[in-house]
Amino acid sequence: MLWLTFIAVVANVQNSLAACDYCSSPNNPDHTMCGSLPATPCGTSYRLSDSDIAKILQHHNTIRQKAATGQETNTTSPLPPACEINGMMRQP
Repeated sequence: MLWLTFIAVVANVQNSLAACDYCSSPNNPDHTMCGSLPATPCGTSYRLSDSDIAKILQHHNTIRQKAATGQETNTTSPLPPACEINGMMRQP
């Protein structure tokens, strides 16, 4: 029962936040989202060549392999080796 109450409260808060106009609020005139207008859409479809896709997958799998073997050093703390991390493959 407590779980249902929690869900109802969260849903109510989300609904209230969605209806709030931050840009016209006197309490928050410098809201981050009010500083610029929406940009024009860049498009939703991009075409990559097979060569580009292969390069992206190779680079991704190289980084993934470093993380899987515990050799990733670009983190704030060491990562333990992982198990069963296979490389990604493109599905045609």
